Amino acid sequence: MSAKHPSAGDVPLGETRSGYRYLLASASISNIGDGVRFAALPLMAQSLTSSPLGVAALVFSSGLPWLLFSLVSGVVVDRADRRKLMILVNLVRCSVMVGLALLAAMGLANLVMLCLAAFVLGIGETLFDTAAPAIVRATVAVDDLERANGYLATGETVGNQLAGPALGGVLFAVAVALPFALDAATFLIAAVLLLGPRGSFRPAGSRGPSTSVRTDIREGLSWLRGHRLLRTLAVITLAVGIADAAWFAVLVLFVVRLLDLPDAAYGIMVGIGALGGIIAGLLVGRITTRTGQGPCLLVALGLAAVAQLAIGLSADAVVVALMLSLSAFALTAWNVVVTSIAQASVPDHLIGRVMSVFRLASVGGPALGAIIGGVVAEFFGLRAPFLLGVPILVAAACLGSRVIRRDEIALAREAAA
Repeated sequence: MSAKHPSAGDVPLGETRSGYRYLLASASISNIGDGVRFAALPLMAQSLTSSPLGVAALVFSSGLPWLLFSLVSGVVVDRADRRKLMILVNLVRCSVMVGLALLAAMGLANLVMLCLAAFVLGIGETLFDTAAPAIVRATVAVDDLERANGYLATGETVGNQLAGPALGGVLFAVAVALPFALDAATFLIAAVLLLGPRGSFRPAGSRGPSTSVRTDIREGLSWLRGHRLLRTLAVITLAVGIADAAWFAVLVLFVVRLLDLPDAAYGIMVGIGALGGIIAGLLVGRITTRTGQGPCLLVALGLAAVAQLAIGLSADAVVVALMLSLSAFALTAWNVVVTSIAQASVPDHLIGRVMSVFRLASVGGPALGAIIGGVVAEFFGLRAPFLLGVPILVAAACLGSRVIRRDEIALAREAAA
């Protein structure tokens, strides 16, 4: 199999399906492990310290690598065989979790070790998540990208937000080391499954490491800056992340204080919201086939704005739950379609660097949005972060309507072919 940009006729259908299925199975299993870890690490942190700052430090350690290494990871992805890189990353992450499980079993783990493990795992995530879109692009025909990315998004939602956290909480209650051991096993299984896709996945036209990292980063940023469609989508992705995280950061307070629901209702609300993301992941490929990518993106922004407005004005738990699901549906559809457009539009030797910018926007936006949401809620009340996002999303839709056109998306695909 070649790592070049394939069309429907470039890669045999059976081989394309096989390669993608291995990737889907690998990602889905790994996502369950991620969800287990997402529940277990904070539980362990709070058992080691009563300081909210200490627990927050763990979360910060997980996200910091994206801010520090995202663009560098894009360079690495554009120099390496992406499949081999993903296998290596999973093996390293497996080793980290084995070590953490042993420390936990012996009662030797401390908060510093947890933060260090989270940081190393975060570095691996920047490499893995940047390489994955390139692998999808090399194993799936262009017309199937939305469906393929949608299934991956569904697996991520189920693993990270539903099955994984629930399992992680149960395992932690049985034995502290169990969730970390399971996470290590999922990384190992995921690495083995990635042996399935055949051939080289080295970037087409790669120049190797002869240029400097700074030069390669500058090349990727320069290409993106000159591409009006993807540049606009990256800016909107940043804005969407800010608008979404601003209200999610205070959602637990909104549910418990304003809606006057018990603490357990927060988890139920989040779970109902996740269902919207799962539905979007399963259906977005069919939706774009009928409507086109451009209209799907603009409608997604509109639905997200409607959902936030309704939540911000509502005092009814049922309405809020339904709107959380609608918001998750809209934002998942946005992310899947944007990723698919980028995969089809970026030259193969640049896809790691360009996707790293999108990933940086999708991580940096929520980090900034969470801070903004907390400040806004502190001074203007818990409804304000929801309402703040509405004009942001409307403005994003207006900006997008000037650029996101069917002909421009088609031209971007043709230019990358």
